[in-house]
Amino acid sequence: MDIICTDFDGTIFTEFAMPPIPDAFERIISEYQEQGGRWLINTGRDMSSLMESLGRSNLKIRPDWLVVVEREIYRREGHEYVPHQPWNDRCEAEHAALWEREKDRLHEIRKWIDTHFDATLYGDDWSPLSIIADSNEALNEIQLKVEEMCSDAGDLDFVRNDVYARFASKSYNKGSALEEVSKTLGVPAGAIFAAGDHWNDLPMLDLRYAGNIACPANAIPAVKKRVKSQEGYQSDEYEGNGTVEAIIHFEPELATILES
Repeated sequence: MDIICTDFDGTIFTEFAMPPIPDAFERIISEYQEQGGRWLINTGRDMSSLMESLGRSNLKIRPDWLVVVEREIYRREGHEYVPHQPWNDRCEAEHAALWEREKDRLHEIRKWIDTHFDATLYGDDWSPLSIIADSNEALNEIQLKVEEMCSDAGDLDFVRNDVYARFASKSYNKGSALEEVSKTLGVPAGAIFAAGDHWNDLPMLDLRYAGNIACPANAIPAVKKRVKSQEGYQSDEYEGNGTVEAIIHFEPELATILES
């Protein structure tokens, strides 16, 4: 495999665990990078949040590429991460046009959620409407209604992770971002591994973008179903340990790293 693409929270990182990213994962990726492989973190977090958690994890390894907020791409140059252009500029411009085009619809969605649910609603740099529901059950209901209200919206997508959700363009997600990185590097889908555990990982858990897909035991049912339907690997181990097991499943020679 030429690219190992991992989600962050729940796939390699566990808040409050010690260490939050398993030592076995660090050892595997360190050897993999020495052999010329590239590691990509593909996350819904923004850059500052991701960098903080990576720093607290005290890793001796660094990702070669980052996808943050499910769409912005950065590549490592020395000790810095630089924007991948023209992708990031195009992404920003197309989202600005989308927000202007769909402002009335988003206003109606905001009003409906505010009337029916005790959810936190806010806007930020990546979405004019973001949602924090008070339970997964509540967000399930919100998602169904929002998808109904957006049935004729074309490019407007509802992006979810646990009780958090925001809007984005359907053209920019974890799958299309992974495809952009792979095209830039000249790596075919068959030489790519992708692992995730939640709703927003579904776009990259697709054989069009990664020929080797996997999930840890803590993945939500929709992710497990997607992985199984594409003959991927579902680990019996949780979070980072499950991802380590999945990497070794597809690259058995890396197992010797953990035996030394």
